[in-house]
Amino acid sequence: MPPLVFTIAGPGTEYGIDPVSLRAVALDPTTMRVIAMDLARCGEEGEDAGDAASKKSMAAFMLATAGAAASAECLLRDALRTQANGPARPLVVSRLRLVQVLQELDRPAEAVSEATAALAAVRSTPALADLEDFALHHTGKALLQAGDKAHALQVLGEALRLRQHKGDELLIRSSEMAISAAMQGRQVDP
Repeated sequence: MPPLVFTIAGPGTEYGIDPVSLRAVALDPTTMRVIAMDLARCGEEGEDAGDAASKKSMAAFMLATAGAAASAECLLRDALRTQANGPARPLVVSRLRLVQVLQELDRPAEAVSEATAALAAVRSTPALADLEDFALHHTGKALLQAGDKAHALQVLGEALRLRQHKGDELLIRSSEMAISAAMQGRQVDP
């Protein structure tokens, strides 16, 4: 089976999912960092605060995949402050990116708390229903890292069912990989 490869924002921003740690890992970390820093600078220069925050959020996730999780957390926290009083969708996406960064920083309890809050926001906002699989998937991975295997399997199973309904093969495989790691008793590494 070919490896899982996702693209964030075009060429140079490809990342894979490590099958052992379940971490998002840039295929070319150097290029990813350069593109992320350019995007973050654009976010600082943007006229619209919401757009700027979304760019910073995306840049932060890119930095995290390139091994710069501490820098990613700073950018994400800045983006989240701006997004706090804006539309729900970009805020939830940024919170789910923060979950992944917190996992990278080996702070599973914080990751579970953020993921749980993001999932609650998704479930209470009908316009965000299309993000439920994303929120469930990252909640499950955070629970797995925190050592709550039974709950992680239940949540990841929900994510898989939603992703099967969507029919997105890469997302289905990503959830299957996480479920397999949980069933093998692996605790997700930071």
